[in-house]
Amino acid sequence: MSRPLKVTWQDSPEELEQAYKREHDGKVKIRLYALWQICIGNSVKGVSRVIGYSYNAVVKWLGRYREGGISGVSDRKGRGRKCQITKEEIGEIRNMALSGELATLVKTRDIIESRYGVHYSLSGLWRLFQREGLSWKVPRRKHVEGDPEEQEAFKKGGSTRRSRSTNRS
Repeated sequence: MSRPLKVTWQDSPEELEQAYKREHDGKVKIRLYALWQICIGNSVKGVSRVIGYSYNAVVKWLGRYREGGISGVSDRKGRGRKCQITKEEIGEIRNMALSGELATLVKTRDIIESRYGVHYSLSGLWRLFQREGLSWKVPRRKHVEGDPEEQEAFKKGGSTRRSRSTNRS
């Protein structure tokens, strides 16, 4: 039988409970719940079983709590893949997009590859645009047999065609 973990709590059980209830991020909320349950006397093994995480994960969260308190339990910055281009280059791409120079994803990908030497997949480029709050212009479809003059007249509120009068007497 292992000996119980000794934790010097920086916060009271009530403070941990309040932090747990206020948290909106699901991952952090689970961690705070686990800490709160351990603080009120439940075993690490029992808490890990109840929340569905491994014993080692809960012990790791306890270590992070020891180092940084409640804020130490949150995810740390720098996780995930780093952006392949700099902020300045993203600013240039943003300006090109806003000025209308970038017509399609494929052309944009080719421009980025030739200017900055970075290859993006189409889905990666789409996510980059979403992160930057940009969207693609989608041209309106034109009918093959459409009459441009009649379409312009329609946009202005009229039609070049004479309306057919139907006499229903």
